[in-house]
Amino acid sequence: MTILSDYLYRPESMPFGAFVFAHDDTLGGLEVYGFGKTADRLPSPEELRPMEKSTSEQVSGGNGGQRR
Repeated sequence: MTILSDYLYRPESMPFGAFVFAHDDTLGGLEVYGFGKTADRLPSPEELRPMEKSTSEQVSGGNGGQRR
């Protein structure tokens, strides 16, 4: 799995995340997640702010699809 883009949205005090990923050179999906709370909707493009580059990493298939 390769993360193509990784974003945060909503207030910094209770952010949510969204990332787009590919698998075997094909678009694999969009994941939306919360930090302690379940995301209740998809963000609008205007809400997205890029995640720090150092936290967006490529994930190998050997760790069960978990982000590093």
